[in-house]
Amino acid sequence: MGLQYASTECTIYLAEALIGMKSYAMAQSKLENALNNSERLGLQDLLAQSHFFLGRTLEASGHSAGAPDQYRQARQIADSIQKEAHTDTIARRSDLTAIYTHPA
Repeated sequence: MGLQYASTECTIYLAEALIGMKSYAMAQSKLENALNNSERLGLQDLLAQSHFFLGRTLEASGHSAGAPDQYRQARQIADSIQKEAHTDTIARRSDLTAIYTHPA
């Protein structure tokens, strides 16, 4: 599963770069692929990141109505990861910090 994890993670990084380049439609497409792969493979951390960046994409592209739901899903998944780990250090993980620091 290592290569599938890396591939999905790279898709999220690509989407993040596309957001920075204001290529929102392409970023959204990549993030929807990452969402599907993360869910299918049970990669909860990448699923949370995908939801978070999809929220950013929707917000930046002017479709902000759907963004809060994406942010909420990202936070719920991150919270479940934290609860399962029985530690509060999850909120300090570099890949999940933005989810916890983003205003709800």
